[in-house]
Amino acid sequence: MHTQFRTTQARRSLWMAGLLALAGCQSPAQSPSAVSDEQQRQADMQRYSNTVQQVLHAESIRANAQQLSGSVDLLMTFNRQNEVVSCEARRSTNPAMQVYPYSLKLGALVKGICWDSVFPMAPATAFDGDERLRVKGTMIFPPPSPNAEQRKALDQQTQDYARGRFFWERTLAGQALDSIGVASFEVKADPQGKVQECWVNLRAVQYRPESFKPDNELRNKLTGLCEQLDLRQMPGFALVDGKVPPIATSVFYSPWKGGPKQP
Repeated sequence: MHTQFRTTQARRSLWMAGLLALAGCQSPAQSPSAVSDEQQRQADMQRYSNTVQQVLHAESIRANAQQLSGSVDLLMTFNRQNEVVSCEARRSTNPAMQVYPYSLKLGALVKGICWDSVFPMAPATAFDGDERLRVKGTMIFPPPSPNAEQRKALDQQTQDYARGRFFWERTLAGQALDSIGVASFEVKADPQGKVQECWVNLRAVQYRPESFKPDNELRNKLTGLCEQLDLRQMPGFALVDGKVPPIATSVFYSPWKGGPKQP
């Protein structure tokens, strides 16, 4: 746990360094009112940075089923609508991070996390007259914990993530999405994995409520697709006393999820 805390703190300082550089925080002496505006700007950037870190931290834990360890520099580009338009993962250029090895697998994992995540709205001042906002930071994946209870909790998180991916790939991925939100699925199935009932709910992401659009047509489409699923293919499918326990999972969705769409 102590190592995890130090790692998170190190990543936090690196992310802030990148964000502050992009925001152009260094400026000549200003009047008290201008300084106050600048302080507000920096406070807004700090909140934005903190939420970006929280998103990446949570998603990296859930997505890292192979328990890869090491460090990766992540470069993200957003347009003025705060949509992800570019994700790049590369070996860290920070000498202090060289002790954490880089691998192509880890780079691919981080790139996928970037494309699949939903991030908060950046302050308007972050763009500073540009059409693109570029954010750079280092993500660190410590070695797996030897603690059995922590490993069990981690396994549960990665399985939940895999289930969410299962429903994403078979329902949402084929839709033309123009909104950002969370799709929740509650499913009852028979022992053969055939869906008997499926309830779908769409809601806003807590830190991105302004980007959500209620869409009953989409919800109905997802319900129909869910009812056709063969849950025997779902990660973690198992019978308990000859029955399938109720299944509940949720997944983020956005227009950019999965990366650039093929023409």
